[in-house]
Amino acid sequence: MFADKVVGGTLLLISVSVYVYYTIWVIVVPLVEKDPIFAPFLQYFPPQYYAVAIPVALLLLLFTAVSMFLGVTMLKQKRKLEAKKKST
Repeated sequence: MFADKVVGGTLLLISVSVYVYYTIWVIVVPLVEKDPIFAPFLQYFPPQYYAVAIPVALLLLLFTAVSMFLGVTMLKQKRKLEAKKKST
C-alpha cells in the first residue's frame, strides 16, 4: 500500500513539474526573452519551435500506438471467430 502512494506521489510530482516547466516555456519566456535580467535563465529552455513540435510528435506516437493496438486486437478477434466457425 505504501509503495502505491510513493509511486503515485512521484508521478504527481513529475506531472506537475512538467506542466509548470511547459507553461513557463510557452507563456513566460516569450514575454521576458528581451529582458537582460532573465537572460541567464533562458538557457534552460529550448527554442519555441519545440513547444509545438514535441506535443505534436507525442500525439502522433500515441495515435499510432492506439491504432496498432486496435488493429492487432481486431485481427486476433477475427482469427478467433474463424477458428470457432471451423470447429463447429
